[in-house]
Amino acid sequence: MDKSKLRTFRSKILSHIALPLILIMTAVYGINAWFNYLSAERKLYDSLAQESNHSAYRLQLLLEHAQANTQGVADFIGFISNKEGINDSEKIKRVLTNRIERNPDFYGSAVAFKPYTFPDKKLFSPYVYRDGNNFHYLDIGAEGYDYTDGSWDWWSKAINQPGGYWSKAYFDEGAGNTLMVTYSVPFGPENDYFGVATVDLALDKLPEQLGVQPSQLVVLDDQGRLIFHSDKEKVLAVTSAEWLDRNTRRNSDFWTLLDKGLNGQARFIDDKSTVYLASVASVAKLKWRVIVMVPEHQLFATLLDDVASVVLNLSLLTLLLLLTCYIAAKRLTRPLEALESGILAFGQGKAQQLAIPKGAVSEIVTLSSTFNQMAELLAEREQAILDSRGNRFARLIDGMSDKSFYCSLDPSGQLAQVSEGVTKVLGMSPELLKRKYQRLFTANPLNEKNWEYTDLALKGENVPSHQVELLDASGHPRMLDLFMQPLVSDTGELMSVEMLFTDVTEQFSAATWSNAVLEAAPEAMLIVDQMGSIVFTNTRCQILFGYDANSMLGLQVESLLPEAMRSNHARDRLQFLREGRDRPMGNARHVRALKADGGEFVAEIALSILPADHEGRRQVAASIRDMTQKLAVEQKIRDSELRFRGLVTNIPGAVYRTRIGDVWVMEYVSDNIADITGFAASQFIENR
Repeated sequence: MDKSKLRTFRSKILSHIALPLILIMTAVYGINAWFNYLSAERKLYDSLAQESNHSAYRLQLLLEHAQANTQGVADFIGFISNKEGINDSEKIKRVLTNRIERNPDFYGSAVAFKPYTFPDKKLFSPYVYRDGNNFHYLDIGAEGYDYTDGSWDWWSKAINQPGGYWSKAYFDEGAGNTLMVTYSVPFGPENDYFGVATVDLALDKLPEQLGVQPSQLVVLDDQGRLIFHSDKEKVLAVTSAEWLDRNTRRNSDFWTLLDKGLNGQARFIDDKSTVYLASVASVAKLKWRVIVMVPEHQLFATLLDDVASVVLNLSLLTLLLLLTCYIAAKRLTRPLEALESGILAFGQGKAQQLAIPKGAVSEIVTLSSTFNQMAELLAEREQAILDSRGNRFARLIDGMSDKSFYCSLDPSGQLAQVSEGVTKVLGMSPELLKRKYQRLFTANPLNEKNWEYTDLALKGENVPSHQVELLDASGHPRMLDLFMQPLVSDTGELMSVEMLFTDVTEQFSAATWSNAVLEAAPEAMLIVDQMGSIVFTNTRCQILFGYDANSMLGLQVESLLPEAMRSNHARDRLQFLREGRDRPMGNARHVRALKADGGEFVAEIALSILPADHEGRRQVAASIRDMTQKLAVEQKIRDSELRFRGLVTNIPGAVYRTRIGDVWVMEYVSDNIADITGFAASQFIENR
């Protein structure tokens, strides 16, 4: 990282103005967000406190209303002296139904009489309860429900309580089948009560009656049992001690409220490890505790919303502040930066004029004007040096060879200079070449590679020597070797691309002619380099070995031999190159050769060492004949000769001659010729 960029005038403005302001805004917004969180927490606690107190108050009113209404019903029944009227089920049903209908918070109501109050009935207890918008009636005494057996405290503990009795919460089976609490008050003469009037309150209706969400409401009775909870499995089955861990530190404040019967707010963690913010209020009538609670993550959600809003606002303000500071700093520092850039370029040998901005201070104007004068002088001097150097190089090339000429490309890719040698090579003037340069390239595909290399050279990259094809003044194509070299300054800036063209048309034609001669040769021909790689094959060679032209090029010559012969052949090939002697066809060796399909044949191979190239590398040309058919014919001749010799061996004085042109040659003389002529067989042949 260039640390100097951190110390510019513009960066100083940004770091000394924008960054401190951003940090101050971040701190202010952070503190504000924290106070907003505390305020939201306080507001939430206040809301919970208001809601819990309101719920406890409404529940207290509900209990008092139920109690007063029931006492009124009991008094009404007690004043009736005609028990026969009370014994009328339809009248009682209407009274109870009207009562439930007029009091929507009541779940059910009953009138229960002592056993045998009516001679024709052991137990009589008419009961009406609601089911949605409907009302159901039944005589619970007639259903076999003995409410006088001591199991039901709404009867047993209320029948002798003039002030009435509130039962514990219980689940009513057989009638309403719901969790409820019952208030009972006796009726009839004092100390001789003959029954009780009741009212039932359904506990699962408490959220609706108190105006609280079920998930936010918990009600505890005076024994600490949960008589309402959104999880119905906990109701009557779990106490507050089982619901909340007393040993957890975060529950200590909440337990203090419960143990001391206080109203207040605190956090707690339930048995599912969920953290709640809660407010507790008391219902004095039954010493119940109403808890209104919300999960703590709701408060965090509010905080996250606030944080997101703060982050968005802060980001927008930061962006606007940075943009404003950047624009202001840019306008203030532009003249200084232009002057700095010009001075640096001047030090690197580049001359460029500075534009003096309007409104610049006088010191900047003076410095910029002086710099422009120096840059102009430097540009003129640099151009003179380049022209002088290019001219000297062009004269050097033209004097060295009639086959070469020099060109120079400027950084834009246009020909800046051409030597006079182009007239000898292409038959045109340098000015004509400058005008027609790109149009002189033929459609030969190798010219496409030249344009790629030119683009790379204009980017300052080195490229390899390559060939191009240009049209001369007569419109004939000429093949030229092109050496291209980018000239880069010490600062890495491209100054020019130097190019040297050398006419190789004759050499190229000679190479083409040589390839045509080798292609027309009657033998299979291949050429390998000194590393053993195949660099040329003619069609006969490709057919002989079963390869196509592309597949054969680049193969190691040992791949044309059976595997067992390859290591020895590589050694022999190196020895042959060291000796440097040809092996003509008369001295050709017979070796086994391997085709592409795995088949083998006997080949006769003659070798010739080609002249070394300009880098001193040697190549070997091989002429290959398939000797399979010739060897088969020779074998047949030998077999025939053996058979003939076997036939004439026992013929006395046999002489066999053959004629080659006009000359007779003695080919065979029998062994018993000495008995006839007195000469041995060898002497007879010599003296024939």
